[in-house]
Amino acid sequence: PRVTFSGPIKKGKIWFSDALTIEHTFTLVSQLQRGQNTDSQWSGDNLIRLQANLTQQNVLQASFLYNQLDDPAAGLGAFSPLSTTTSNQSRRYFVSVKDQIWVGRTLFDVGGAIDTGHNNTTPQGTATYVVMPSATSGNYFQALAQQSRRLQAMGNMNTGSLSWFGKHMISAGWNVAGLDFSQQAARSEMDFYRADVNSSGIQVVPPPVSTLSDVATFSGSPAFHISNTQAGGYLQDLWRPFKPIVFSIGVRTDWDRLIHKEVVEPRIAMNWVPSDDGRMKFTLSFGEHYQPLNLATMAQGFDQQRIDQFYNPPPPSNPNGPAVVSGPPMVSTFSTPLGALEEPRTYNTTAEWDEKIFEKTFIGTSFLLRESR
Repeated sequence: PRVTFSGPIKKGKIWFSDALTIEHTFTLVSQLQRGQNTDSQWSGDNLIRLQANLTQQNVLQASFLYNQLDDPAAGLGAFSPLSTTTSNQSRRYFVSVKDQIWVGRTLFDVGGAIDTGHNNTTPQGTATYVVMPSATSGNYFQALAQQSRRLQAMGNMNTGSLSWFGKHMISAGWNVAGLDFSQQAARSEMDFYRADVNSSGIQVVPPPVSTLSDVATFSGSPAFHISNTQAGGYLQDLWRPFKPIVFSIGVRTDWDRLIHKEVVEPRIAMNWVPSDDGRMKFTLSFGEHYQPLNLATMAQGFDQQRIDQFYNPPPPSNPNGPAVVSGPPMVSTFSTPLGALEEPRTYNTTAEWDEKIFEKTFIGTSFLLRESR
């Protein structure tokens, strides 16, 4: 269900709106035993907005968003019985404030926001998690408690029309954000079993009991915290040298504290409308776009390391005996070489043509070239 209501608090001065959404997802897995084959997930959000006209030139806006998700059997499936699922709980709070002020023919807006999230994943028990070729059993190996927070401030300026070799509209802005991500983990052993084979790697028919292939354990600190600061700014000129053509010329720069590098992103676009009735439009654009770093991805370099001990099948002389250790254990670790990283970015080139051929009929074609690095 979804419910929305709004109205004035003070007529002509203050308004509010509230939108509530609730969702229920019921999952039934027919391949599992009755009574252990269902998952009932609940989620919802509530968005409250306020707007106050302080003066005719000053508008204040605020909002509060709350998201919640509860899933007592996340991951339930035909090959993942109830015992291997996890109980997931997620909460998110987002608060924002923005103030818009007209000074002459120029619009200024400044704002700030706080975004916090909590995510908890809990296994159904403490039994060893077992992975076989066609199914899993036991209890999931990992419990997680994650917290994230983002504090952001921003400002923008948009001028009215300026005259200088045509018409100009200048836009500029800045933003700065502080980010935090922390995690507390509890991981237990995982046992992997192979398909039924003999010591020569040939499948046995009829098969014996599956044999142990790998035992995975974890070492290192189960908790970590990582933070970052990001800042950026932009400048753009919307220039109309004469009526049929409009150019958008701009540049943006971003800085990231973790990797101590700045990115300069030029952007340019042209829009040509050859006829006064606007029946045809041709657009060309090119831009470089920076992708902000994801702290959850970067944080893997501070997480635990995984240790895998592999095993061979029992020898033919003792087919029902224990598995045989196969060499020394293998250690897997993520590394985060901050000084050697480059910010991910994309280079986008577009061309588009649209034309109105009848009273209510439009045709057009477009081209997009995107290169990611």
